[in-house]
Parts: sequence; structure tokens; C-alpha cells
Amino acid sequence: MPNHSLARELVSTARSYRGNPPQSARALARVFPRFVRVTDNMRCWDPEALYLEARRCTEAERHAARFVLGVWNTDVIPYLDDSKIGYELGQLNIINAMAQWDDYHRAAFLAWANEPWFL
Repeated sequence: MPNHSLARELVSTARSYRGNPPQSARALARVFPRFVRVTDNMRCWDPEALYLEARRCTEAERHAARFVLGVWNTDVIPYLDDSKIGYELGQLNIINAMAQWDDYHRAAFLAWANEPWFL
């Protein structure tokens, strides 16, 4: 697992792309190791692809997906949950997330929370 300083650096890089929300969201998703592969396969930012990938994730990884999707658009998860795909990711509960995340994931979230931005 990458170290804490790398998590902070990757979040800082994602923040630097705020002027380009799709690039910023894709970079933020790539902070979390599980989502590097799915973002590599995206020609452009695709929140639905991340949402669908979360079906195959651990609960801790689903918290990371909820976080990224929430930063992207606070309304995207309820919209996707209401779609006809038969899956509900639900909203982020940060207390549960912090309890289940490892130190790297907590460091990534805290780096964002120190200077939060929304897309």
C-alpha cells in the first residue's frame, strides 16, 4: 500500500485540476488503489463506471467510491441508486468509513478534508 505522503501528494494533484472537474475527479479516484485500473480504462471521467465497479469492492473500497462520487456531485449517488441497475451504493457515512479504512485511505481523506473542494 502506498505511504501517507503519497496519499497527500495525489490528493494535492487532484485538487490542482479543480479548473477541469472531470480530470480532478478522475485524479481523485486514482488516489485509491482499487480504482486505478477502472480509471485507466476511462477515456474520460465516467462516474457510472466507478459506481458499477464499487459493486465488486470491499465495504472499505465502497466508502472510497462514495467519497469520490460525493466530491464529484453530491446528487450523483441517489441518481444512480434510483436507476434500473438493481444496485444501491448509498451515501457516505464518514464515521463508518474512517473505522474501516486503513491508514493510507484515512490519510487521503484527511488530506482532502484539510482543504476540501467540490466539483
